[in-house]
Amino acid sequence: MRLIKSMMVAVMLGLGGLSQALAVTVPVHPPTVQSAAAARLNINTATVKELKGVPGLNVNKARAIVAYRKLNGPFSSLETLQKVSGFKRMDIKKLQELKEHFILS
Repeated sequence: MRLIKSMMVAVMLGLGGLSQALAVTVPVHPPTVQSAAAARLNINTATVKELKGVPGLNVNKARAIVAYRKLNGPFSSLETLQKVSGFKRMDIKKLQELKEHFILS
């Protein structure tokens, strides 16, 4: 991908029947890209509000994660998510996709 640091923009001004070109330098910033790790939530510290923002989680599943954590302590592995109410019968593929949104610490 090419990064463009600046772009010249020509603006035509009509002045009394005469056209003049005015060159203006407009900075163009590449989109900010977060690393995959930066976009992942810590499952041991995330709030219900943060958890329900994860694709595939609704408010009930987010609350279940927080409740499980309060009763059992921090998650020691992401596989422990399968013990949480509402996740026990979740499809393995769906569970794997969900786990990609979390980190442990």
